[in-house]
Amino acid sequence: MPEFQLANPIQSQIRNLYSSLRPSERKVADFLLESPDKVIYLSISECAERCNVSETTIIRFARLLGLSGYQELKIELAKTSVAPSSGLSEEITPDDTMSEAITKALQANAGAIMDTLGIMDLDNLERAIQAMLRAKRVLICGFGTSGIAGQYLAYKLLRTGIEVLWYPDFHLQLMSTTVLKPHDIVVCISFSGSTKQVLELAELVQSEGIKVISITNYRRSPLAKHSDILLLTCSNENPFMSGAAASIIAQIAIIDALFIGLAMKNPGHSTEFIQKTTNTIKSQKV
Repeated sequence: MPEFQLANPIQSQIRNLYSSLRPSERKVADFLLESPDKVIYLSISECAERCNVSETTIIRFARLLGLSGYQELKIELAKTSVAPSSGLSEEITPDDTMSEAITKALQANAGAIMDTLGIMDLDNLERAIQAMLRAKRVLICGFGTSGIAGQYLAYKLLRTGIEVLWYPDFHLQLMSTTVLKPHDIVVCISFSGSTKQVLELAELVQSEGIKVISITNYRRSPLAKHSDILLLTCSNENPFMSGAAASIIAQIAIIDALFIGLAMKNPGHSTEFIQKTTNTIKSQKV
């Protein structure tokens, strides 16, 4: 079986932003994803000509990725030698055989983990961990498949001894905000970053001075704008894969990173609570 290589972080960021890009920006994105090996040998004017856009668009695109300009973009693309991503082209279609569809779905699941790792902001992850360590309570908000990830986060946080508020019902989530204190944290999970209830709750708690940690797939989403700490996933969905496992798996990758960070910050305390929860669950087994 061939090794699964870690995706180039810049390419992962481009895929993450792709659906929110303007037409001219998509031309640049397409070229960078399809021909990263060619870009590194082109001047900015040559790249702009290949993409049929202005040099200004190239520079603006690089800054959208958090880079200083075109030269840094070329350096980042050259850091990792990987095959062009199938994330935008290998979508499940009605013409696929079952074998092809299953292969694409499972490859998307694996790719979601590697791409999420590729764009992971360790500084933001550290800030989220520190905020959780200071909090007395953590309220989790998420619905649908993101609600499944929310329940998983509640499970992991409880294992480290953090007090968690998690309910599948939106009204109960809203009611729970009344017991939060300034140092408490709300974690909002939404693949699209535009779920109405999640946005409403994020705006409400922020207006009361409570920090919001968001786990979402889109940097330009409404939820990202209402986040104090943003943790991005990177997975793709199409009509055949709406609510697919890839999006949950990417969210779980972030949650596992948080759990590992929390456990490492206070290993004695975490080990004690993990053992306590393990013993409690064992006591229920026949």
